[in-house]
Amino acid sequence: MAVYTKVTKKELQKFIANYKIGNLLSFHGIKEGVENTNYLLKTETGSYILTIYEKRVRKKDIPFFLSFMKYLFLKKINCPLPIPRKDGKNLGVIKKKSASITTFITGKNLSNISQKNCFTLGKVIAKMHLASRNFKLKRSNDLSINEWEKILSACKKRISPLTFNQLSQEINFLKNSWPKKLPKGIVHTDLFPDNVFFKNNRITG
Repeated sequence: MAVYTKVTKKELQKFIANYKIGNLLSFHGIKEGVENTNYLLKTETGSYILTIYEKRVRKKDIPFFLSFMKYLFLKKINCPLPIPRKDGKNLGVIKKKSASITTFITGKNLSNISQKNCFTLGKVIAKMHLASRNFKLKRSNDLSINEWEKILSACKKRISPLTFNQLSQEINFLKNSWPKKLPKGIVHTDLFPDNVFFKNNRITG
């Protein structure tokens, strides 16, 4: 369930009044996903996605993600386009949480994934990697090896000493063996079926 923050029609009407997307006609929560709250909005000008950023997402990182989405969209990579507010900002606030609106992408995630689907996805990710080489903004990967140590430390009291020691040794081995001279770039660290939309065997987003 990915509707952690409940909003009323009145709250949404007030929020989207800051955007040039027309009046709200209908809305409903989207169950897929695990990290943020998402709503499908239908307005006088079309369909949009409202994302309410929950506690795991650091507010300072959101502009990076939204800027990168816009960059990829302009590079012809299928992804949502952030919709700016009337004041030009991409972020608003609803229920005391940061929120943004993006374009709606047609398609659906697949329950049965074939090798062909995976190959198609691989090509899209490769295009994303190539397109992102000239993107100027940078941020560290908070899901990489340095974070693994923090996660393991936080779990120390909930796992056996044997398991803790085994994992510590494995992380130390990986740190010592970690390649130093590989190319660097932006990667998709949240790539799972809920985040890939298909339509007629083509990836739409």
